[in-house]
Amino acid sequence: MKIEVGSWVRFSRWPTWVPTMNDEFQIVFRMCFGNVYRALEITQEGHLVLDVHEDVDHALGGVWNDIRLEPEYVDVVGGPESSG
Repeated sequence: MKIEVGSWVRFSRWPTWVPTMNDEFQIVFRMCFGNVYRALEITQEGHLVLDVHEDVDHALGGVWNDIRLEPEYVDVVGGPESSG
């Protein structure tokens, strides 16, 4: 299934670059790994912008947090028309 804006994806493969990021980003990625998120956007570079606010905002104090991942780190679990 092709990833589109609105698709539901599982963050299923760990990016090798995460350990090079600061501690807060690493915590966010650990909190999100294995979970299912909606793709809010696909950037010009092809990165998926995933809505992770329900898992992250309460723990880190942010509002409407997202993460950006290359498509090779996710598996599609539903299309834009599904509820996840």
